[in-house]
Amino acid sequence: MRILVTGAGGFVGGFLAEGFRAAGHSVLALDRAFDSEARTRLAGCALAEKGFDLAVADLAETPGADLEEALLRRGARLAYCRADIADLTAHTPLVETALAPGSLDGLEPVDLVVHGAAVTTSPADLRLSAVQHIRANCDALLEVLAFAQGCGARDFVALSSSAVFDAPADVDLLVESTPAEARGAYALAKRAGELFLQSLSEGPLRGCSVRLGSIYGPGERARPSRRNVSPVRQWTDQAAAGRPVVVATPAGRRDWTYGPDLADALLVLLKREPPVDGVIHVTSGEAADDGDIAGLIAGHFNVECRIGARPAAPRRVPMGSERIEPGELRRWTPLRQGLAYVMDDRP
Repeated sequence: MRILVTGAGGFVGGFLAEGFRAAGHSVLALDRAFDSEARTRLAGCALAEKGFDLAVADLAETPGADLEEALLRRGARLAYCRADIADLTAHTPLVETALAPGSLDGLEPVDLVVHGAAVTTSPADLRLSAVQHIRANCDALLEVLAFAQGCGARDFVALSSSAVFDAPADVDLLVESTPAEARGAYALAKRAGELFLQSLSEGPLRGCSVRLGSIYGPGERARPSRRNVSPVRQWTDQAAAGRPVVVATPAGRRDWTYGPDLADALLVLLKREPPVDGVIHVTSGEAADDGDIAGLIAGHFNVECRIGARPAAPRRVPMGSERIEPGELRRWTPLRQGLAYVMDDRP
């Protein structure tokens, strides 16, 4: 199977691209910018096994100038080569091009599109309005969706997030039927994407919005489009530097999923009968309090664990699924084992 992964230079997208290739599929990995670590990892796979193509593309042409200027202010390096998009099909390790409307039309057809490209850094940090932020994310989704429809892809998976929820006080588990009422720019863009994909229900392209909860794993780093890393990464970096681990919401509870497990889980999900579409939660189902995880990391490095003040911190509730049991997708990496891998990967 030939798979296009957008956002493949990022944390989750990188896990998916590598996982799909490890499962024997041909992968086209696309991102606005691959940092040196991602280039080495993915290009190395391409050169060794001819399984990857890499493409660097901006999220969208509009509002491209605003978004590009904002990302440059945050330290992004935007290098563009006006190469023919068809060059991407020739097992080229790296091709850089701007993603404008219709610019993916020269690609060879793919069977599956997994759209993970997104700007998650807040509008305020990028000095964008909420409308510009939402538009950047929605335009990117619609551009990739148009390509998938035009090339005859069978399946389109859009990565969504538990960020769509503003957990009510009487809810202890977020499932697919829980009202998605968060009002932040990122949350609204993700919710809009879910609604876009519902329009595919009558067509030949199956659309599935996969909501992910808290993802952790080795190799997590901040990048311009995603400045905030996971709490596990934050706490590990603090402890590895010999500083106290500071946890703002010790009673906050999250589901934790080990990133390298995701590719296999998605492949199993897409093979299920009857076919799954619409919104679905993909999670290991293993939940833990922030204080317990922070304490475990602090203990590993023999540093203090402190509670930090965070006014009006949002209530943390784990995500689960009413549509599928986590164990039906794969045998997930246990949290303690995954944390050991992360702590060994500290920068």
